[in-house]
Amino acid sequence: MQKCIKFLEDPNKVAAIQKFFGVSYNKKVSPKLSSDSERQNEENTTMLRKISTTVNTAEISNKVDRDELGTHETLSSETYNNIESGNTSNRNNETCKNYTVKNKFWYFLFYFGTYLGDVVGYAVVIPFWFWNIDGVICRKFVLVWTVVMYIGQVLKEIVCRERPACPPAIRLQKKWSEEYGMPSTHAMVGVAFPSCIIYYSARRYKFSYYYGIIAAIIWCTLISFSRLYLGMHSILDVFVGFLLSSLLLVPFLPLMDIIGNAIVQYSWLPVVMIVLSIILVIIYPKPQGPLITSTRGDTTTILATCAGIQIGCWLNYQLHIVQQSTQMPPYDIKLPEWWSVGTGIVRTILGLVCIVFSLLLFELMVKATNWILIRSKISTKEDVNNTKGGIVISDVFFKYLTFFVTSFHVVYSIPALFKYLNISRSSYYFE
Repeated sequence: MQKCIKFLEDPNKVAAIQKFFGVSYNKKVSPKLSSDSERQNEENTTMLRKISTTVNTAEISNKVDRDELGTHETLSSETYNNIESGNTSNRNNETCKNYTVKNKFWYFLFYFGTYLGDVVGYAVVIPFWFWNIDGVICRKFVLVWTVVMYIGQVLKEIVCRERPACPPAIRLQKKWSEEYGMPSTHAMVGVAFPSCIIYYSARRYKFSYYYGIIAAIIWCTLISFSRLYLGMHSILDVFVGFLLSSLLLVPFLPLMDIIGNAIVQYSWLPVVMIVLSIILVIIYPKPQGPLITSTRGDTTTILATCAGIQIGCWLNYQLHIVQQSTQMPPYDIKLPEWWSVGTGIVRTILGLVCIVFSLLLFELMVKATNWILIRSKISTKEDVNNTKGGIVISDVFFKYLTFFVTSFHVVYSIPALFKYLNISRSSYYFE
């Protein structure tokens, strides 16, 4: 078992996959950390210990002058902070930039694939599904997506497995490079999304499982391979994410089907959703390892999105805007007429413009509030994972408020605008 795990988490395997798809170093770089690099890291670590000892003896630990480092000028502040905190996973990032992409097709395809499991993908796919396809399926998927992502994000902070070493792997993306890698939440969503679509669609529409399974395999494969291609995960990270998501879907797919049908009728849903989501943000575990990650902020976004969507759907039901369909499922799938395609394009463009406007408005509010607090000499730059505690405003409160309100607009306010303009999907208010 240990040999298997070691094999799957070997960064050289990631490098081999990248090389197969046309990504390689410009110059000859050893697939393993060179002895010179290891020697330099040991010298830097030894030097820091000597500095720390000298400083502690003189009792001037907060007054170290960097000019007194003398011959150690090559030790940058970034290296100093990384070694001091024990973070050595990215100390060769400069080497990782020295690469060439020989095949642009795979490059753009896998970048597209990785964005399908990113915030950008969620911001496009979820609203599009609500406005143009089926709100019931999407509402239940959001519940499953939230549970799967929250568990995956929490496990990252508990397991504390760093991403593939660079080199030998090549880091083509920096967005999550400072976060832990196991399990791959991209792989988890890559399994959860198509599984939800197939499971819930089968209960509402007449369609062939054959085509659904093929589409699911393509979707999951594209997202999973994109994480290996970009050097963001090891094979083990992706495998664990795939396996964990598959196990979680067994109980949660039928459970969220029942809950999704019941919560719109529950009178206290807004209070429960808001309180529960905020509690989950508060109890989110702090990183156990040396890295300071932004996963709490990402998790806040996910929880706020779920709360906003569920409350928006609940309000549609409570105000009797949603009506009971005269037909019973399963429904026939019909190809849309040309005018339906046209109105769908208009809905998508107009709706995304409204979402961008909402996000920009909240960004201006955040900047204005930060300016006021700074003028009042109140810090707003406290990281949500800082163990010292403090004021957490920008990364939690405003992020929650921003995505909660924006998600509420997606299912309530923007469809109301569509209805006013007479371009709404005909079945939207019969779900």
